[in-house]
Parts: sequence; structure tokens; C-alpha cells
Amino acid sequence: IVLPLTATVAIFLSPESAVMVPLPLTEAVTAAFDAIEAKEKKVNSFVTVDREGALKRAEEVQKMIDDGTLTGPLAGVPVAIKDNMCTKDLLTTCSSKILYNFKPTYTAEAVENLEKAGAVIIGKTNMDEFAMGKIEERRVGKDVDLGGRRIIKKK
Repeated sequence: IVLPLTATVAIFLSPESAVMVPLPLTEAVTAAFDAIEAKEKKVNSFVTVDREGALKRAEEVQKMIDDGTLTGPLAGVPVAIKDNMCTKDLLTTCSSKILYNFKPTYTAEAVENLEKAGAVIIGKTNMDEFAMGKIEERRVGKDVDLGGRRIIKKK
């Protein structure tokens, strides 16, 4: 699933001119979730999606963007992270049945750095179990169609 880094709306003032207006961050994040929902059953790319947490974070980040606290290139960008990066109180399974209910008590420094830069974490992406082995053998979920290459989840 490929999502734009920023979301804008064009307002046409006349046939010759248009003004690009930034979309409120909560709307951009909602659009990211809509795109995920539209394709997720087919591609099975997410292990965890955190709509509620991401929308809350989007509101916080929007306030910091508006007051000039956040100005960097990641400010307000919806980001999905690999499921082996710990995120406090958010399911982190490493795509393994062994960790099916693991919620870390801390957040990995790499994720903290993304959040400090204003990124909005929308969920955790699927991967090889513990980032090891072949995708055909250890990926969590159902059969996946990756553009004509069908991956069958082994039981």
C-alpha cells in the first residue's frame, strides 16, 4: 500500500489558478486508514492497525504543526512500522504466534525518534516470523496475492 506523504486539496479560484490547501492531519490519517481497509484483505500487509491511537496522535501533531513546534519533513506523516519494533502498549508480535498477545512496556528508540519528528504511527506491518526465514513459511495471516505472485500460507 503506497500512501502520499502529504495530503492537499486543490481549490480552483478560476480556470487559470488554483490554491493548494493542506488537509487537516486527522483527515489525512483517516484517508490512510481508508486505503488500508480497501486493500488489506488482499495483501495482508498489517498485523496491527491503531486507528484510535493514530487519530489521537494526529490531533496532537496538528497542534504542534500549527504552533510551529514541528516543522520537519516527517511532521504529520502517517507511518507504518515493522512488527518487530517495540511500541509501548501496542501489540508487537514479531509476526509470531508465540507473541500473539505481547504488549511491550517501552517503545524502541527508533520509533521514539519517528514520533519526536512528528510521524504518526498507524500500525505494525507483517513480516517473516522474527524477521527470519522465508515469507512463504512464516508470515502471519491468510493467502496473499502480491501482484500475480500468490503466496500460500502454510498451515
